[in-house]
Amino acid sequence: MLFAALAVWRPSARSQPDASLLVIVHMGVPDARLDGDELRSIFLRKRTLWSNGQRIVPLNQPAGNAVRVAFDNRTLGFDGKQAARFWIDARIRAGTEAPMSIASEALLVRVVKQLPGSIGYVRASVALAGVRVVARVERSGVSAP
Repeated sequence: MLFAALAVWRPSARSQPDASLLVIVHMGVPDARLDGDELRSIFLRKRTLWSNGQRIVPLNQPAGNAVRVAFDNRTLGFDGKQAARFWIDARIRAGTEAPMSIASEALLVRVVKQLPGSIGYVRASVALAGVRVVARVERSGVSAP
């Protein structure tokens, strides 16, 4: 009986992110493209200013979310436990906080649209309006949009 139930179970779209993730920014961000090293620097809070001197506001998906796990793995080289340990260590050693988490992808798009200097990431299938794509994150790495 259990085997039969497992045989028909399929993971939901929520647990399996699209192969591609899009990195989006506020329309006022001057940088047109970002590579993997730049994304890593931004999302680890080592790079804090855009090329015009404006403050970078990185936004994450919630911890444990499949899109966040995929992004952390593909751009930061972290699994879920490594990411959590990194931010605990960064807070203790330098007082650096992890980027704010936004509850849903639709809300993240709306926040990036409204918040100058902001950057976030969503599945490629998410509707985008009023934001600009600066990178595509694939299973094989980061590429131009």
